Amino acid sequence: MHRAALAAPPPAWAKVRAALVRPDGHIAWATESTDDATLTAAAGTALAITHRT
Repeated sequence: MHRAALAAPPPAWAKVRAALVRPDGHIAWATESTDDATLTAAAGTALAITHRT
């Protein structure tokens, strides 16, 4: 997981702490959670769902 901050987020994104961006540029998943364990678990689940074979 890589962390980055938006320089000037629009109001709707102000509280977003994590997002999974698909290769086509669409948001697959986003959250406002600040708990690292929750973020890691949710991101792992989102990746598993978006990368089903």
